[in-house]
Amino acid sequence: MDRSSTPMPLALIIVTSYCGPFYDDGKKTGAYFSEILHPYEAFTRNCFQVEFASETGHVGFDEHSIVPPAVTGEELRVLHDNSHPLMRALHSAVQRVDSLDINRYDIVFVAGGHGTLFDMPRSGDIQKFLAGMYEAGKIVAAVCHGPVVLPFVHLKGGTPLVEGKRITGFTRKGEEMVGVMGTMQKHNFKTIEDLAESAGAVFKQKEDPFEEYVVLDGHLVTGTNPASARRTAEVAVEAWKRVETHACVY
Repeated sequence: MDRSSTPMPLALIIVTSYCGPFYDDGKKTGAYFSEILHPYEAFTRNCFQVEFASETGHVGFDEHSIVPPAVTGEELRVLHDNSHPLMRALHSAVQRVDSLDINRYDIVFVAGGHGTLFDMPRSGDIQKFLAGMYEAGKIVAAVCHGPVVLPFVHLKGGTPLVEGKRITGFTRKGEEMVGVMGTMQKHNFKTIEDLAESAGAVFKQKEDPFEEYVVLDGHLVTGTNPASARRTAEVAVEAWKRVETHACVY
């Protein structure tokens, strides 16, 4: 393929800027590492270029996401390899969302981590960017705690992006099982499940909150947990291909 005449498609992974106290054991939350790595791998294997952005242009990792069993040995090698393209980008090329041109991107993917609860529901810049991507007919994807931003995204006319749409995200049952409901209540954080339903979404989930599960509704793609991150990105690519070939998107 002549890439000089056919530019590579471009995916943007949005991450949380928050990296600070959250867990009862004193560990910090932030961005969940595998929810960045796995989509990055899925996009690059499908010949996408990948860029990164956050509200402030900074990113830090959830401390529970960068130790076993949350990561494999190979994933740890990537994490500690400063020459790896992903790590180079995360260390020095995370852009501010308010500096971005929507027209450049084909897919936007919102990674999770409990850090998203702190900044994304309040980030008008991220919400505006997602609304613009969606209204332009581009693919909007989010996984685990990334979907927390979606109920706050409003389209022209004020309609919530998720109104009447089938979505998923990290469930109330999942929050209870990882033991953070008390911490969330202390911060006055609602679950993604509650926020989605309040915005008129149809929230979908499996019985096991840690089973891989992805929901596609039009050009909106959501995944429920870290195990779903790679597949969420793959479904986003599949949806993009259908749009590009003018096939029906369901």
